[in-house]
Amino acid sequence: MRDKPSRPKQNKTRRTTGRGAGVDFTRRQAFLIFDSQDQYAFAGARAVAMPNRRLLFQSGPTEIDLEIVADPRGCKRRITGQVQVKTGEWPSAVTFQHVDRRYVAAIDGCGEFELEGLRQGDYAIAVDFDDWGVIVPQISI
Repeated sequence: MRDKPSRPKQNKTRRTTGRGAGVDFTRRQAFLIFDSQDQYAFAGARAVAMPNRRLLFQSGPTEIDLEIVADPRGCKRRITGQVQVKTGEWPSAVTFQHVDRRYVAAIDGCGEFELEGLRQGDYAIAVDFDDWGVIVPQISI
């Protein structure tokens, strides 16, 4: 007997305000495909400074590519990223939600965005389209 392929987790909610108010809104969970922190360091290379962290998430037709750069002076982070969608739709913003703070970045016509000054910690990421969205439940930055 063959196993059925797993499908991305979906949560249905109803929008109450803003664009598309009153319509069902599906959020698909994105899964981590690549994390540069998980790469093996060769013997003798441990003393070399690690490059910026790269993350790639995917859910259906959507890929979220992130680069995280640590500020050498403290615990702040700069994130640059790109949202690529194979359906031709484009989101207008990406949201990084921290326990006590919310960061929103506009996405340009190429799907790129940038955020500066994020505190080190755990974040949920949301990318919303007209009637659906993609979420990354929690990552440590």
